[in-house]
Amino acid sequence: MKKIDFESHYYVRSYIDAASEHTGVPHYDKKTGIMYHGNDGFLPIGAILSRLLELGEQRLKDMDEAGVDKCFLSISLGIGQFDAQTSQKLAMANHDELAQVIAKYPHRFGGYAVLPMHDTEFAVKELTRCHDELGYFGWNAFSNFGDKRLDDKACFPVLERAVQLKLMCRKVTQENLIDISLLFRENLQNGIDRLRNAAYTKSYQNNLI
Repeated sequence: MKKIDFESHYYVRSYIDAASEHTGVPHYDKKTGIMYHGNDGFLPIGAILSRLLELGEQRLKDMDEAGVDKCFLSISLGIGQFDAQTSQKLAMANHDELAQVIAKYPHRFGGYAVLPMHDTEFAVKELTRCHDELGYFGWNAFSNFGDKRLDDKACFPVLERAVQLKLMCRKVTQENLIDISLLFRENLQNGIDRLRNAAYTKSYQNNLI
């Protein structure tokens, strides 16, 4: 039986460089190796950064040693925390870079889009590009984007586009943030029931199937 990892993360150098120069959130401190995402979000990634940046033979070796046949990859959180222009530029560059990896190893890797939600029109276009041009499997959504929640009506066009494209929508849930199942139950009468045909996974940590 094949083992598939539906939640595996990585970084690209352009994101690390941008976070290193950024004075707000996110911020990567090259001296300490800590990525900061606000509040208590301190991630000590320095010791494993070279592995997180690697999307080739070493990652395949790690997968083989773990008995994993295929990984669906998404860049680790943070792209949407920059200003709109920077977030959009980084997202597009990241999607293009991962697409090259998937094209090289189509039987080992698949991809989730990670969308900045400052401008939902951009998000819809980029999600469509990821599906139509880059062959992405789904969208790695978050429960909130700054002060905008996934159940904000402004996000509905992106959710609807994901349904139209029949993409898997994987949602990261943290304590004290909204639960995707509650989100849809609570909004059935407000039009979100038109999304009922979407496929969702809810994740707290790495899922292996």
